[in-house]
Amino acid sequence: MKSGFVLLSRDADLISIALQAAAAVNIELRLLDEYPVINAAEYLIADPRALIDQPGLKPDLLISSGLTDSIWRFAATYAPAQLIELPQAISWFQNWLTNQHLVRSPLIGVRSVVAGAGASVLTTAISFTAALSQDVALVDLDPTRSVLKLLTTIESNDSVDWEQLISLAGLPAASALFAGLPKLGKLRLLSFAKRSTALTGSFIESVISLLREQAQLVIVDLGNQSKLNLKFSHEIDLAPCNLLGLAKLKQLNAINPVIRVAEKSGVSKSDAADYLKLPRLLSYKSDPKLQLDIADGVIPGERNRSELRKFATAWLEQVNV
Repeated sequence: MKSGFVLLSRDADLISIALQAAAAVNIELRLLDEYPVINAAEYLIADPRALIDQPGLKPDLLISSGLTDSIWRFAATYAPAQLIELPQAISWFQNWLTNQHLVRSPLIGVRSVVAGAGASVLTTAISFTAALSQDVALVDLDPTRSVLKLLTTIESNDSVDWEQLISLAGLPAASALFAGLPKLGKLRLLSFAKRSTALTGSFIESVISLLREQAQLVIVDLGNQSKLNLKFSHEIDLAPCNLLGLAKLKQLNAINPVIRVAEKSGVSKSDAADYLKLPRLLSYKSDPKLQLDIADGVIPGERNRSELRKFATAWLEQVNV
């Protein structure tokens, strides 16, 4: 399957029409220069007039601002690629774009079965571990707590956040969205500026779809959300647990692993519940050593006992992402 679209044309008006039509359905077209380098994993959309000195290219779709006899004859040499006229066939063009099968990165969702910041802590550990070797987008969908900025130490000042995206007339191109996210190393974060922000399901799904075009892995802290129509590659449901003794991984069913309380951890449920409360998390904000523990996938102050990073590494290997 292919992973993107490229556009070859020297007609500025035609380029503008094609870019706007694609943007309206949240698809980005990469423009080719005069001496294009074509990726075999991309769909090539070309103006026949721009192919005259590029005989070796094989377009998937031909577009033109006027269908003259000479263009029809020239386009016939590129069959079975179809020739359409823009802007007359914009609807057909948009349907064609959205119906192509694009490769999208894996999508991991972590959901809290109960109140607490446990999902955020685990999501952070998995994200930092995955980001050691690949570009990762971490998405915060829990506005009631929104602790991922604290846990990751990634600030979003002057960068893209949910509130900025909502305020736009339309969504940006996938590359612009991804580049605008605040980052630390290979890990980028999409979070909230305000806890009261409400997002619609369709809006969330569109944004995550764009991120999956750019990041190699997208990880979502769902909080306790369960109504999104996202097709996750993998899901984790975080049941009442303590993360210090994360030693027991049980299967709830064939799809979703559930992390349970480890009986032999030596830490009580009340201790774990106290840690997972937001006020306790906020107390770590001023201590760089404890923040470093979190970034390393370790429960703050428990570097020698925590199995978070071990679990994150093993789980990523298990699901092959």
